[in-house]
Amino acid sequence: MTTPSGALPLVVVGGSMELTDTARTRMATSAYPTLEEMVRDHDVAVPLPRHCFVYGIMWSELYLHILIHFPLYVPGTNGASGRWEFCQTLVAEHRVTFEEFPADLREYPMHNQDDLVLGRWRLTIALVSIRGHVSLLNEWMHPPRGPYPNDEEAHGSPS
Repeated sequence: MTTPSGALPLVVVGGSMELTDTARTRMATSAYPTLEEMVRDHDVAVPLPRHCFVYGIMWSELYLHILIHFPLYVPGTNGASGRWEFCQTLVAEHRVTFEEFPADLREYPMHNQDDLVLGRWRLTIALVSIRGHVSLLNEWMHPPRGPYPNDEEAHGSPS
């Protein structure tokens, strides 16, 4: 989970055999530069926009985990100034296909084909949501250069 120097990740993706504390810490560390940029000039008296978070996707042998990383302002006490903290939470866990489960797990009734079809549908919706969020973050963090994004003057005329 590395990014080029100066790059701000809009989504963090990584693989691990298990969703361990170490894997989660590495993912969170990769998201910090983007979160720091989000709050760098932010007035703490104004609530952050709802899209101020970074998705994380971690896959393991049996699951795909979706996490979010977000900034949280902690006000100071007794005259001390407040500070930003960065948090991470697991928001979804999706199972892989039934055929890929180890034989000793296949006998459990919770792993049936209907559950897996519904699970795939939920995963598709989750990934489409992540794609839309990344697009929104990209526009917010890297706005178009001209006053009118679709204006030919801003992008050059097609000569």
